[in-house]
Amino acid sequence: MAQQNSFGKALASADKKVRDKAVKRLSKYLSNKKDLSDLDLLKLWKGLFYCFWMSDKPLVQQQLSEKLASLILKIPDEIVIKFIETFWKEIRLEWTGIDRLRLDKFYYLFRQIHLNSFKFLEKVNWDITHVIKYLDIFTDGPLSLLDQTVPPSLLYHACEVFIPELEKAISKPIPSSVFIEILEPFFDVIGFCSNDILVEKVVEELFLNIVNIYGKSI
Repeated sequence: MAQQNSFGKALASADKKVRDKAVKRLSKYLSNKKDLSDLDLLKLWKGLFYCFWMSDKPLVQQQLSEKLASLILKIPDEIVIKFIETFWKEIRLEWTGIDRLRLDKFYYLFRQIHLNSFKFLEKVNWDITHVIKYLDIFTDGPLSLLDQTVPPSLLYHACEVFIPELEKAISKPIPSSVFIEILEPFFDVIGFCSNDILVEKVVEELFLNIVNIYGKSI
């Protein structure tokens, strides 16, 4: 616990050099940690959230987004799902405090998290247990239809970036049974969601995108 508190203070430092060193130390620390609790990871993400919050200049923000999201591929497989889950929990906790000027950089971070999450799923050969756990995180977080605290903008953004980031992540075709499985949350949106804008987003940004990408080969 003391270690997480130490990281938290350094990651939230007003000094960029201190924050940069803390990110490097954290990456090394996480590389062999297989038994971190949800609370431990949530504390670390809180520190990383404020580290990212204080980043300025587009290039710095972009590089930091990529560093933070790439931790998904550097930490032990045993904690990746919890690591992704606690990221989205932290975002939901902090969302109302993110002002409009910072939204774009956070949206870029979200894209990177989606991208590296898909890379991880490919790394574990689309193991169905990992896929289902990831989809549970997705439908409880950025695509939650039941939780009214999830802002519509987060739902819309998830629909917009899902297929583009999936396409970037994969190096070979996804097994058809897995592909159908990962689309299930979006079928649920069309079938059960009363938010017409979200339904339209799913149709236009996701399913029509799939048709445009794969239609010629069908």
